[in-house]
Amino acid sequence: QYYRSLKAFTAFRVSAQIVFWDDRSLVFEHKVFSKHPKTGEFKLMARALMRQFVRSARTMISPAALIAAIGLPPE
Repeated sequence: QYYRSLKAFTAFRVSAQIVFWDDRSLVFEHKVFSKHPKTGEFKLMARALMRQFVRSARTMISPAALIAAIGLPPE
């Protein structure tokens, strides 16, 4: 979802988090924030959901295996 445009050379921040996974893929939410020059508050400029598949050279890697490999607790 696009909310507002960013002007050239404007500082911005991007956040990403895993919001869902199933047996084959991960779904990330990405948010773009821009800092207001006068107030210093960050305003949401855009938001996107992206589905990602993780592969090794020969096979798909399950999200559960990936999460366990990086040491996060399963939910």
